[in-house]
Amino acid sequence: MPNIVSNVRDLCSPALIYFIAAIILMIESMIYEEGESDKKNTVHAVNIAIQIVVIILVTYILNRLCNSGYFKLSWAILIIYIFVYGFNGIIGFSVAV
Repeated sequence: MPNIVSNVRDLCSPALIYFIAAIILMIESMIYEEGESDKKNTVHAVNIAIQIVVIILVTYILNRLCNSGYFKLSWAILIIYIFVYGFNGIIGFSVAV
C-alpha cells in the first residue's frame, strides 16, 4: 500500500489546496446530511463514495497539469472552482460540484 502522507506531500500547490478544501467540504456535507432524517443510509454512502472518487480524480488532474508544465492552467482551474463553489447558492443559482 503506497504511503498516502508522502503522496499528499508531493502534490503541487493547486492540487494540495484543492485536496484539503475538498476534504473539509466533504466532511462538512457529511455532517449536514447526517441531520436530515429523510435520507437513506445507502444514498448517503453512495454520495460519499462519489465525492471521494471526484476528489481523487480532480487532485490527480491538477497535479498532472502542474507536473506537465501547465502550472498556470492548474491555478486557473482551482480559482474557477473556488469562485463557482463560493457563489453556489449565494446569488440564486446552484451548481453541483
